[in-house]
Amino acid sequence: MLSLTHLFAFFICISFVILGCQNQQHQSGGIGAPLSVLYLRSGTIFDAFVDSTVQEFGNQSGTPTLVKSCTLLELLELADDSAEHNEADILIVPYQYLPLLASKSIIKPTTYAEHDELPWSISACMWRGVRFGTLLFCQPPVLHINRNLIRNSIDLNRGLTLFDIEHLVDTATISGGAWGVHGQDPGRQAQTIVSWFTLFGGALVDSLGRPTLNSTENVAALESYAELARGNALETNRQLDALGKQGSLALWYTHTQGREFTSASHRARGYDFTFISAVPRSGNTGTFAGMAASVLRQASDSLTISRLIGFLRDAVAAHESVGYPTTVTYWNAQARKSDPENRIMNILTNCRPLPSTVAWPLMEHVLEEAVLQVLYGQVSPRDALDQAQRELREHMR
Repeated sequence: MLSLTHLFAFFICISFVILGCQNQQHQSGGIGAPLSVLYLRSGTIFDAFVDSTVQEFGNQSGTPTLVKSCTLLELLELADDSAEHNEADILIVPYQYLPLLASKSIIKPTTYAEHDELPWSISACMWRGVRFGTLLFCQPPVLHINRNLIRNSIDLNRGLTLFDIEHLVDTATISGGAWGVHGQDPGRQAQTIVSWFTLFGGALVDSLGRPTLNSTENVAALESYAELARGNALETNRQLDALGKQGSLALWYTHTQGREFTSASHRARGYDFTFISAVPRSGNTGTFAGMAASVLRQASDSLTISRLIGFLRDAVAAHESVGYPTTVTYWNAQARKSDPENRIMNILTNCRPLPSTVAWPLMEHVLEEAVLQVLYGQVSPRDALDQAQRELREHMR
C-alpha cells in the first residue's frame, strides 16, 4: 500500500494543482477600496453561487467587491505571503478547515455575533473554546425512501434505526431498485462514513484530540456500511443522481446538497425522507457539514461584512441546491412550509458537526481511501482502519 505521503501528494495533485490558480476576479459597485472575498474552490455549484451572490451584494449595496477563489494548498500558502493575506477581508471555507487555518494564523478569532443563529451552529466553528467563523449553511445526512419500491408501512416521523435499514435492504420489502451508496467520486465517502461512525457511538478523536479511527465502534460501523453497500454500490455519484431522478433507488442515504431532495417535485417521483437514529436510540443522527465565513483582515468594515453574511444567508434560503440556512428566522418561517413534519429540524437538532481538529484534511483523505478499499473488497474494515490510524498518527507526531 502506498504511504500517506504518496497518497496525499497524489490527492493534492488531482484535487488542487490540476485546478490551477484560477483566481478569477469580479468587481462590482462604486469607487473606493473593494470588499475582498476569498473562497475555497470546490468544483461544484457552490463556486458559481458565491461568485454571483457577492457580485449581487455589491450591485445592490453600492459596495465595491472583489471575488477570488483558491485551493486549500494555495490558502495554506497565504501564511507565508502577508501581502496576499492582508488583501482579503472575508474567507468562505468548509467549517471543518477552520482549526487548521487558525493554527497557522491565517484566520483570527471572530467578534461577529448574531441573535438569529441556531445555537448548535455556533459550536461547528469553535476550536479550543474560541470561535473562528460563522456558519452560513449546513448539509445534514438524510435518508430518502422510495414509496413506489418500499411497500411496507413506515413511520418516517420517528426516524428509522440501523436495524430497520438492514431489514429493508435484506428482505423482500424492496421491489427492485438499489440501495444508494456513493462510489468513487472524490470526497464523497469520508463525510458519509463519519456519520455512520456517529450512529454506532464512534468518534474520530478522543478527549485529548488523539485519533481513534480504528475504535471498535468505528470498525463495526464500517462493517455495517460495507455490508449494506455490497452488491449495490454505485460507481459514481452521477450514477446515483441519475438513478434517483429515474425513481430507481429504493433507499438513498446522502448529505443533501440542497432542498430539492426534500421538495414537492422529489416527492412526486415517489420519494419521501427521514433520518437514521442510533441503536439504542441516543438521539444521534449522524454528522452535518457546511460552509463558514471568517474574517481575515482585522481592520475590515465589520458592519459591511455583517451585511454580506446576512445577504449570503438570504441567498441560501432562496436557493435549492446549496444547503440549509442556519438561522432561526428560516426555520420559523420558510422551512415549515416545505417540511411541515419538522423532520429536517429534528435531524439537525440531533446532528453533530464534523470534528474540530487541525488534522481534518489528512483524516478526510485516509478515511476516503479506507472506505473505498473496503467497498471494493481490497481489505477488511479492521485492516483498513488500522492502516488509516497508523498513517494518521505518523503524520500527527
